[in-house]
Amino acid sequence: MNAGSGDQISALIMQKLGLRFTTQVADGEMTISPSEHHPNESFSIRFVPGWRSADAFLSPGAFAGTMVRSMGQTGPNEKLLFAGYASALKKAGLQVAMTINSSAVDAEDPSCWPDQWNAFSISLRKTALLFDLNNDAELLPVADLLLTPLAAMAIALIGTESVPPIEGEIEGAAVQYLATRYERRKLNRDACIRIHSTDCAGCDFSFGAFYGEEAEGFIEVHHIESLAAGGEVRINPATDLIPLCSNCHSFVHRFTPPLPIAELRRIIAERRTPCSGA
Repeated sequence: MNAGSGDQISALIMQKLGLRFTTQVADGEMTISPSEHHPNESFSIRFVPGWRSADAFLSPGAFAGTMVRSMGQTGPNEKLLFAGYASALKKAGLQVAMTINSSAVDAEDPSCWPDQWNAFSISLRKTALLFDLNNDAELLPVADLLLTPLAAMAIALIGTESVPPIEGEIEGAAVQYLATRYERRKLNRDACIRIHSTDCAGCDFSFGAFYGEEAEGFIEVHHIESLAAGGEVRINPATDLIPLCSNCHSFVHRFTPPLPIAELRRIIAERRTPCSGA
């Protein structure tokens, strides 16, 4: 692992989350932090790959007390997004540990979190891994598995803390939020994919399996309830978003409201007969 490894993971997080991270690599560890804020006033994530395992630890900076208190007051949308990530990570076999005010809490159940936060930490651990620390092609997927969702979980909780107003759109609502700078749509998309995978929920098509490495990870994300009516919509990536291939996505939107996924799958199943060649 070297500086080039850090540049690659930084570029990957930028692509997936829309946020620039600064990376440092030293003594076999990688540390990342948001580029636009000093880590003492925001947060940093330490990535520690080991023998057959990898860990990532997120902690706020020494002077990030205001940010921590703000995170405790985050809204229901942000909590849904955070909990969706936590559920997806556990489903993928990662250990998720979170503490608030030095007490362990369930990352999947925001209802158990205290209202007032003075301190917090989040860590991820993945075991039973086989990868070469000196081979970026093997190391970077492991780093992405831990660092990208952990960064997204932090972003989901940060909210509007200390940021100038910026016009933008968050899931159908015109707003002026820090989440706009962090491109909340990208967070929701990334969470949806981690929860549901990149296989089409309608026809099971996989771009990566069919087209090869260049298409790996590509898929479109469909809002089960259309946003066309306007107004702010509360989005739960686990229940409100679903991955669809381009064909299925176009087809469900030929209907108003969009065709339910169960009906889409029924239509596809009817047409997948031995004589159709499908």
